Amino acid sequence: LRIQHPQAKKLEIVRTLPARVVVNGNRYAHVTTETPGVARTVQKALGDRVEGGDVLAVLESRDIADAKAAYLAAARREVLANNTAKRELQLHERKILAEADYLQAKNDAEQATIERQLAEQKLLALGYNARQIQDMASTTAGDLRRYGLLA
Repeated sequence: LRIQHPQAKKLEIVRTLPARVVVNGNRYAHVTTETPGVARTVQKALGDRVEGGDVLAVLESRDIADAKAAYLAAARREVLANNTAKRELQLHERKILAEADYLQAKNDAEQATIERQLAEQKLLALGYNARQIQDMASTTAGDLRRYGLLA
């Protein structure tokens, strides 16, 4: 047994309370894609500041590749069909080509335009915007399956 003189000491009070830490719902978004694929790179992490248009991730998808290839082929067919229709109109006006042949070429050009528009609508449904679709003509074959998921 030991006796001591009273001393001033700081008391520390520890309390354990039930609590839960949650993410601020106003600053958190769940991101999904319109098509199945594999995330090859992830550019942003939870908590990073994100601006509209920032690339969040780069995906690879067979569905994206198919849609891009269909659009590029349809766009090329449209250019060829329009060139053929113009040439056949000139030949028809010079009485070298029958009207039926010119009308068939004109019809083919219209069909090609419809096919390109349908392929474009598929890309829009997959999340592409009009600017990305216009820029797609410079895409190389190896890039067809890649898709940058934007904020």
